[in-house]
Amino acid sequence: MAAESAPKEGAMLPEINLAVPVKDSDRSYLGLPASGFFKIPQIKAKVIERYLLYRETVGDDLIKKIMVYTLLMKKTIKEKAFFLYLMDTYWFKETVDLYFNGEYERKYNEIMNTFLGRGVIKLENRDLFTTIKP
Repeated sequence: MAAESAPKEGAMLPEINLAVPVKDSDRSYLGLPASGFFKIPQIKAKVIERYLLYRETVGDDLIKKIMVYTLLMKKTIKEKAFFLYLMDTYWFKETVDLYFNGEYERKYNEIMNTFLGRGVIKLENRDLFTTIKP
């Protein structure tokens, strides 16, 4: 249910109840009970600490997932078209803006070079595809 009006600047946010994740692994990771609802302060401190202290690692993980999931959905895409395709999505740009101050091309090249070196993404006949199975 939405609040009647937004809180004033500097005011405390109202308590928000969120549904506990369905998957056991998600609940375990967050340190939440088996069912019901939870509030943000109930999340394990280690999860919040990881986000705050290892922000770049979290950002890298998100961008890696975006790139692999995009290739899983597309099957193949021309090497020169992939970066432009990602730039047309909200999730890639928003994530790079949030974690890496809009350094789109640098982040793309860094992760792409890592993936190509590790064989996570392959390049054949100028087509990119992932070796990750859905």
